[in-house]
Amino acid sequence: MRLIQENKSNVKKTWQVIKNICNLEKNIRSPTELIQNSTQISDVHNHFANVGRNLAQNILERLKTNENVLLKVYKNDNTDPSNSLVLLPTDKGEIKNIVLCLRTLDQCNCYTLINSTHLKYLGVTIDQHLRWDEQIKTLSGRVRKLIYIFKGLRHIKDTQLLKSVYYCLGQSIVSYGILGWGGAGKTFILQLERAQRAIIKVLLSKPYLYPTNRLYNDFEVLTVRQLYIKTTTLTQHRLPCDPSRVNIRRCDVVYKTPKYRTKFSHKFFCFLGPFVYNKINKDLNLMSMSTFSCKQLLDDYLKLLDYDNTENLLAVSS
Repeated sequence: MRLIQENKSNVKKTWQVIKNICNLEKNIRSPTELIQNSTQISDVHNHFANVGRNLAQNILERLKTNENVLLKVYKNDNTDPSNSLVLLPTDKGEIKNIVLCLRTLDQCNCYTLINSTHLKYLGVTIDQHLRWDEQIKTLSGRVRKLIYIFKGLRHIKDTQLLKSVYYCLGQSIVSYGILGWGGAGKTFILQLERAQRAIIKVLLSKPYLYPTNRLYNDFEVLTVRQLYIKTTTLTQHRLPCDPSRVNIRRCDVVYKTPKYRTKFSHKFFCFLGPFVYNKINKDLNLMSMSTFSCKQLLDDYLKLLDYDNTENLLAVSS
């Protein structure tokens, strides 16, 4: 109390005295007690139940006194309570029993919270790191299940009819929610593209080692990554453009690209939408077209691109 009174005119020193008394100095060690594996939630309860006792014990050790001495000082001192700090004797197991009883109430019907690394919302699996590996793994399995169905349809000689079946059963699965997860890493996208090529080979009765470029050229469909670029460009095309924000010195720059500097942000539509649109607009001049004309032109444009050129549309120069 004497130190607090001496330094009451200096706020910084006052707080330093309080930190020293209450043992609130920064701990260099990482507080990993609560994230370690535990078999029972009682360990967490015990940790919080002992926080107050440990704090009081540390303060008493610094003051070199005990609870009974402080109680006598409190009763004999006439200090204004608003300017005093008192530590009354407490039952060591009181707080612990109160906390432990909270989870044993008969009236408690709360659901048990289980930690999960991913969740499913509207048919899209969202993982904790937004890598979309779980979503793409799920889609790959659903696409490969179509092999049995397409095996019975591959005897149809009408290619346009086969393509319509593929659009209805295969591409509808691949393109669902692609605006969110389509910017995932190449390793994950390749997993889904292999499943896509597998059902196309079955549908066209092609051998296992049939070349990839020839396969897409024969069937005239887009790869998974090209579907994402097409969806992203069309979605951005429908958004209104502010003429005041357009760079008048560069007619190809229609939308202003956000200045996101992390590679993580470069995988989502908020960045890739205007970025990819401006890149394609250099070659196709999409701004003056209707949505239908833009869609047809994008199909013809993307079908001519190989794998490397397709990935270059998403590449951001450092």
